[in-house]
Amino acid sequence: MKEKINVDFLIKEFNLKPLNECKESFIERPSINRAGLLLAGAYVDETLTKNIVGWGTNESKFLLSLSQKDRKEALHRVIGANPPLLMLSVGFEKELFNEILEISNFYMVPTVSSEEHLSTLIANIGGYLSEYFAKKTAIHGSAIIVNGVGVLITGASGVGKSEAVLELIQDGHTFVSDDTVIISRLGNRFIGKPSPITQDLLEVRGIGIIDIRHTYGSSMIRTKLDIDLVLELIPFENNNNFDRIGNNELYYHILDGKIKKIQIPVKQGRTISSLVVAAVNSYLVKQDGLDPIEKIQERIKNKNGK
Repeated sequence: MKEKINVDFLIKEFNLKPLNECKESFIERPSINRAGLLLAGAYVDETLTKNIVGWGTNESKFLLSLSQKDRKEALHRVIGANPPLLMLSVGFEKELFNEILEISNFYMVPTVSSEEHLSTLIANIGGYLSEYFAKKTAIHGSAIIVNGVGVLITGASGVGKSEAVLELIQDGHTFVSDDTVIISRLGNRFIGKPSPITQDLLEVRGIGIIDIRHTYGSSMIRTKLDIDLVLELIPFENNNNFDRIGNNELYYHILDGKIKKIQIPVKQGRTISSLVVAAVNSYLVKQDGLDPIEKIQERIKNKNGK
């Protein structure tokens, strides 16, 4: 089924003030359309029936510059296209509200006002809609924030992902998801969220399902993260050709993009959580432009030069 958002949900989520009561309506596109060209008399964009229309100071000034006849025609042109929601920001002139509502009620278009500026509404609501409508995929893995870095931990079932996450939580790092991570892409950002079914829950073999929020507190939980690094846990085998010195560029390919990846060999007796923290810290050091391999090469060069 195609993604869509109920307008009533969005109104409550962003504390918008309803100005009328209309039939149930749904948003089907992520953008907020200011419909400026339509107000000025351009053709009606068919996608307007799926987009929020947002108006602020500039739109109200333009409407007030028109004669009452032309203004009514402009409003009928846009509102008559039946957008799922008409949103009036704090800068929109209140003296126009009655004219707006008369036409909105005629076409049964939900209309709201806000105490926020239109630029703020576009950033907040537009960002939310972009993330909601972004292409998504479900990954078998765990997500946790370690030293401020969003980490996706992957690996075969039984390799020790959940046990490592539990140790990391006990060490003060922040839990996001276990077992299933829903990933969406926004430009070069990869956002991970828990599955609604397993949110806040961590399954550990021999212990069972742990409710992290109630066991460790709400401060140890986040509902999403930006995935900066993928750590792949791989059972240690003698025939595995692991990157011993960490100079290979590995990537996790997903949603037509890629995320930096580090492979961690796992064997009995190794503390996986400590290796995860070490991998994250190594990643941070390289992000700061410090490369241990380059340092070794420089030392060899200096030694040979003496």
